Amino acid sequence: MKLKGKKILLVEDDSFIEDMLVRKLELEGALCVSATNGVEGLEKLRENSSDFDIIITDITMPKIGGYDMAQAIKSDPDSHAIPIIVLTNRTDNIKTNAQLAALGVDAEFGKADTPLHELVQHIVDMFEKTDDAPAETKL
Repeated sequence: MKLKGKKILLVEDDSFIEDMLVRKLELEGALCVSATNGVEGLEKLRENSSDFDIIITDITMPKIGGYDMAQAIKSDPDSHAIPIIVLTNRTDNIKTNAQLAALGVDAEFGKADTPLHELVQHIVDMFEKTDDAPAETKL
């Protein structure tokens, strides 16, 4: 239960991937709130921005994609400090990596080449670093 008490917003339009991630994260104690596209994700975030500890999002989605969603999150004073992890099949695209870094995305993982346990461990490590850091250096 390494993620006990952590609330995660998961924005993913592929129901198979969403289901696998929710199951794995909930096994570690996280509470997951899911959205199937960027518009829905932003709505859920605006309803509960102070509740989310991290956002995991796909890049390519209907309505609003991950780039635009990340930009909206990072430009909003109520949500700009929430860490964002991007899941994508476009990890070899240098332009994509540069765009994500410029937006303030905290991490990027390839859907096809990242085992779920590695993604979950990265999330656990992110929280351990921020929980151990002095208050002024936390995310």
